[in-house]
Amino acid sequence: MLESKSYVAIDSARELSPQPPSRWGLWREASVAFEFAQLALRYPSLTRVKQSFKHPVILFPGFGTDEVAMAVLHHYLKTIGAEVHHWGLGRNHGYVPDLLGQAIQRLKEFTTDGRQVHLVGWSLGGYIAREVARELSEQVARVVTMGSPVVGGPKFTAVGKLYESWGFDLDAMARDVEMRAAVTIANEILAIYSKADAVVDWQACIDQRSPRVTHAEVQGSHLGLVVNAKAFELVRDFLSGT
Repeated sequence: MLESKSYVAIDSARELSPQPPSRWGLWREASVAFEFAQLALRYPSLTRVKQSFKHPVILFPGFGTDEVAMAVLHHYLKTIGAEVHHWGLGRNHGYVPDLLGQAIQRLKEFTTDGRQVHLVGWSLGGYIAREVARELSEQVARVVTMGSPVVGGPKFTAVGKLYESWGFDLDAMARDVEMRAAVTIANEILAIYSKADAVVDWQACIDQRSPRVTHAEVQGSHLGLVVNAKAFELVRDFLSGT
């Protein structure tokens, strides 16, 4: 297991003030190359020992990406013994109502035999994974989010302006997110975030509502979360044996 210092105790009474990331900070996302190189160096040791996974894992890609973005994490989890599946919906185009409905239907079909699944989502994919668990808590074992905005919708992300250009009201979307949060997610959640994230403000990734959430901070970029060695360790330890 990872040392306890990998996990961060978040004061639920602390007032957070998420802000839209500055576009000038996007240069920090270039560190994804370093994170990928570091993962390549550590990959042999990370995959040396098989793990026990009681439930299949379904991966949810981030905004604007598809299954390819989750390929390295998919390979890693499969190599260490997990049954891993992509979400099967193609590109995450960003329109949550449609994607959520499709993801719920897919999970219902996947769990007709009564089994549970783990959900792992990156960025917007993590938000959708959480909402699936909110709707179908009995079918979900655990949820992992990686740099996922749990408050504000796209308001505190680098793509907020893009949503506005499409005609969406960011404040109205934030209110919708808040309204959904009134129904508690009962499942255990691991929320991974980085304070160097230049795409999603890290404070928007902090879940102060869910009673069974654990927060874990890693060093690196938003893009690098899907190739981050520490994040891989966290996902492994949270999902294996359960």
